[in-house]
Amino acid sequence: MRAPMHCTGLGKAILSKLDADEVVGIVARHGLPRFTPHTICDRDRLALELQRIRAEGYTIDLEENELGVVCVAAAMPARADRPVAALSVSAPSSRLTGEGLRNCSRLVLETAQAVERVLG
Repeated sequence: MRAPMHCTGLGKAILSKLDADEVVGIVARHGLPRFTPHTICDRDRLALELQRIRAEGYTIDLEENELGVVCVAAAMPARADRPVAALSVSAPSSRLTGEGLRNCSRLVLETAQAVERVLG
């Protein structure tokens, strides 16, 4: 299944590893269509979100692509800090909240970092 980058955990994780010009180009080609009331549809808000993801190392999609679904994701860069893959955990928003969401975020980030170390 394909989904837009701006409103999915995997997509935002990968976007956070690209330089600003590449992100602008992707947004120019595909736009920022709304899928739910939570979808980021503003370029400045997306830029702030990507900045936060870079600082924290992971992203959370809080029903941005599909109502009732949350996703925690982290990208794994390869050579020259280019993202080659991302990993995520998705769950019903009613089941992944609060402390569970924080724990899941930590585990996703730790797993992405471990895979990155192994791949070198």
